[in-house]
Amino acid sequence: MKYFFNRLTLKFKLISLFFLVFTLSAIAENVYIIQLVNNEYLQTSRQRFENIAKIISSSNNTIESIQTPTFENLALLQNETEKIRRLTQVDFVVVFNMQGVRLSHPDKSKIGLSIVGGDEHKALKGESYTSIAKGTLGNSVRAFSPIYNDEHQ
Repeated sequence: MKYFFNRLTLKFKLISLFFLVFTLSAIAENVYIIQLVNNEYLQTSRQRFENIAKIISSSNNTIESIQTPTFENLALLQNETEKIRRLTQVDFVVVFNMQGVRLSHPDKSKIGLSIVGGDEHKALKGESYTSIAKGTLGNSVRAFSPIYNDEHQ
């Protein structure tokens, strides 16, 4: 191998070294840019999803449906959340009660079942936030916003 390397001209060695340095720097730059874009997209998505959650949680229809969970009110809640889901082009919008039971879900067969993911506890304590967790629809960025009545309960 040493014999082969010694037979190469200085010009070829310099061109090879230049090409190697250029290629490695281009790869490193692309990795950095991809990481930067992914982080920015994640932050933007988190903010967008949290805004959607806050809009839903402050809606009078949502508050009324939660306070008086009749069949008609829950059907209205399901229709409203599905409409918002389609308009905002998110994968799911789920509303659940203080016991973690789903009152709305894009898959109607999941309504009445407990929420999955284990990251809902802070919302039940009154905190708005986002997280990344695995639910029934897979890994996702999830935004939580508590729903308060007029007495702030």
